[in-house]
Amino acid sequence: MASGSKNSTEGPRILVVQEDTAVRRSVTKLLQAAGYTVDAIVRYANAEKFLENNDFDAVVLDLVYHEGPSGFVGLRDLASRGLEKPALVLTEVRDPDDVIAAFRLGANDFITLPLRPAEFLAVLRREVGAGVPQEVSND
Repeated sequence: MASGSKNSTEGPRILVVQEDTAVRRSVTKLLQAAGYTVDAIVRYANAEKFLENNDFDAVVLDLVYHEGPSGFVGLRDLASRGLEKPALVLTEVRDPDDVIAAFRLGANDFITLPLRPAEFLAVLRREVGAGVPQEVSND
């Protein structure tokens, strides 16, 4: 994982907190292809340590983890840290009460799985801007 500094060739830095390996990999690849710098972490408990030592432009998190704190705890934690960075929920959870709770805890948007790449990128661009175009190799 990259350090907290960002140079001019790196796009906005996104922290992805997603337990599901397939979703985490898909989101990471999508964001990297769109020119974002990505740090991917399995559980919010690991993200807490990351947040103390790194700078980021947005966090994308799930609401449910099999171990450790939930995404609701994560949203509350982000707010208590005074971080004014967008928090986007990407989850299979569809319960309207959970959606409302996420917004009350500071979520900037709530996107349900399965991942719809165009929608997800549109929301992220609205929140943090576009990524830095990546050079395409002919290798």
